[in-house]
Amino acid sequence: MRKRRPRADLRRAAGTVAILAALVSPAMAESPATRPPSQSREEVNLATFDRAWSLIADTHWDPTLGGLDWAAVRDELRPKAGDATNDRELRRVIEEMLARLGQSHFALLPDPATDDPTSTSDEDAGGLPGCSAARSAEIFAAMERRHSGDGDPGLELRLLDRDQVVVTRVVAGTPAAAAGVRTGWRLLAIDGAPLERSLECIRRVDDVAFQRQIEISWLRGLLAGPAGSDVRARFHGGSHRELVLRRAPPPGEVVRFGNLPPAALQFERTSAETRQRARVAVVRFNIWLPPVSAAFESAMSELRAADGVVIDLRGNPGGVSAVAQGVAGHFVAETISLGTMKGRRDHLELVAQPRRVARDGSTVEPYGGPLAILIDEGSASTSELFAAGLRDHDRARLFGSPSAGAALPAVMDRLPNGDVFMHASMDYIRPNGERVEGRPVVPDVTTPLRRADLRAGTDAALEAALSWIDEEL
Repeated sequence: MRKRRPRADLRRAAGTVAILAALVSPAMAESPATRPPSQSREEVNLATFDRAWSLIADTHWDPTLGGLDWAAVRDELRPKAGDATNDRELRRVIEEMLARLGQSHFALLPDPATDDPTSTSDEDAGGLPGCSAARSAEIFAAMERRHSGDGDPGLELRLLDRDQVVVTRVVAGTPAAAAGVRTGWRLLAIDGAPLERSLECIRRVDDVAFQRQIEISWLRGLLAGPAGSDVRARFHGGSHRELVLRRAPPPGEVVRFGNLPPAALQFERTSAETRQRARVAVVRFNIWLPPVSAAFESAMSELRAADGVVIDLRGNPGGVSAVAQGVAGHFVAETISLGTMKGRRDHLELVAQPRRVARDGSTVEPYGGPLAILIDEGSASTSELFAAGLRDHDRARLFGSPSAGAALPAVMDRLPNGDVFMHASMDYIRPNGERVEGRPVVPDVTTPLRRADLRAGTDAALEAALSWIDEEL
C-alpha cells in the first residue's frame, strides 16, 4: 500500500484548489461539528471514515463507481483509519480511499481547530515515485499554503515548456508591483530552494489531467503564506534578481459562502480598442461567487454600449454554478442550457434565461454583440461550464489554452472529526453531449504562452480575441 500513498497525498493537496471550484449546494452543507469529548480516538476515526465512505456510496452519480469494488476498499482501509493516532494520519487513509476514485472534486478541507501535530518523518511524509520523501513533502507543503495562508506578494505564475515557472500577471498595487516584478520573469528559487527539483518530481506523475491539477495547485501555493511575512524569491529577467517580497492580503472583497474558506473576490473592468477602433469591454474576475452577479448587473450598461465584450476566465477555478447561469443570461437572446448535471437519480438542467429587466426595473435587451471568452489551464469547474455552454450554442468564441478538465459539481459535508468533505454527486455534460471531467475545454483559437510576449507586455489571447471581434463587426 505504500506506493499508493503519494497519489492520495497529492489528491488532497490538489483538492485544496478544487475546493473553490466546487458547485456548492448550501442546503447540504452541515454546520460545524464539535467532537464529543466522550469519544475515543478510534471511535472518532471510524465514524469519520465511515461517514466519508457512505457519502460516496450513497451519492456518487455512478452506482458502480466505474467498476470499483467500494466495499473491498472499505474493508481494506477501515482498520488503518481506526489505528490512526491523529487527524493527519486519519486524513491520509481517507485520501488514499479518495485516490482510488481517480476523479477531481473529492477532497478534505482540514479543520484547524481539531488538527493534531504530525510527525515530519520520511514515513509520514509520503513521496512521489522516484523522488525523496523530503522533496515530496516540500511539494505538498507548497500546494497547501495557498489554502492555509492568507497573503501573497501579488503574482500569478504558469508553467512554460513544462520546466519554466514564469510570471504571467502582476497585480497592481501589490508588494510585487512595488518591487518592480515584471511579467515574463522566470521564478527560479524560493527562500534559497530551487524549483527545478520539485518540477522533476511533478513531471513523473503519469496521469496528465491529474498532473495539471497538481501543477496549478503547486504554482498557486509557491509564494503564499501568512500576511505580513516575507518570502525571498530569485528571478531571471534578463539578469538574476533576488527580491524579498512582503506577503499581503489579496485585494478585493472578502466573501464567505457556506463551508468554503473565505475568498477575496477581484472583479475588474477595463477597455480595449481593436485595430479597426472598435470599443471592447474587458471583464476579469477570479472566482464565481454571488457578488459577481451584482457586479455584472452594475457593469451591463457599459457592456451593452461596447462593440465587443471579452470575459477573461484565465486562472478562475470556478465557484457557484447558479452565478454562471445568471451571468450568461445577460448575453443570450433566448433560453438556453449551459449543460446538464447528471446524478444517480436526478438530472439538473443549467438553464440561462435572457435578462430583460435591469436592477432599477427598466427594460433592457441582453448584449448581442461579439462575445469572446479567455481560458487556460487554470480555468476549472464553473468557468468551464460557462465557456463550454456558451460556445456550444455558438454564442461565444474561446481563446487561450485548454482548460483544467475538472468540472464535477460537488457538495460539502462536515465529518465527525470536524473536517469538511467535498464530494461530487453529479457529472457535468456540456450541451454538445461531451463530458468535461478529464477532457479539457479546447479553445477555438489556441494561443501558446510565450515568454517573449509576456516580457513585451503582449497578451496573445486577448489580441486574438480583439482581431476576431474586428472580423465579426
